[in-house]
Amino acid sequence: MICVPSHQGSEKSEHSHSKAIDRALAKDKQVLKSQVQLLLLGRPRAGKTTLVKQLRMKNGETFSQEEVESSKMALVENLTDAMKVLLSTREDLVFPWTNEQAEDDAVMLSCRTLPRLLNERGWKGVMSMLVRLWNDEGIKKSWQQSLASGLPCVSLV
Repeated sequence: MICVPSHQGSEKSEHSHSKAIDRALAKDKQVLKSQVQLLLLGRPRAGKTTLVKQLRMKNGETFSQEEVESSKMALVENLTDAMKVLLSTREDLVFPWTNEQAEDDAVMLSCRTLPRLLNERGWKGVMSMLVRLWNDEGIKKSWQQSLASGLPCVSLV
């Protein structure tokens, strides 16, 4: 006579475990069906990341503090780069400064790196400087002239 241990109790637990796995897989399948996957292709700085961030905001997703800081830094970099283009255009077209403070800000922006500016003036100080520059009539004329002539330009709103 051969004795075989009974696995009847473990078969029931294996069967219930298998059913639980099947339910989880079915649920995951439903979730995947409701999701849309999107492949974004394009040149660098074409706006792929911006589109993803806008979609996340539209769907109510929140951003981590690290993502917020990274975006803030990218925004200020883009604004300062765009302003440097306008400063160069203003200089090439010899438009006069209409605001002495803006002229001082232009020198500051041209002579310092962004990290140094942020260290010296902080986020609000750098943004205030960019706003003063944008409000100078010479910068606005430079922007309008760039648009009219088809020169490479930037959109600042």
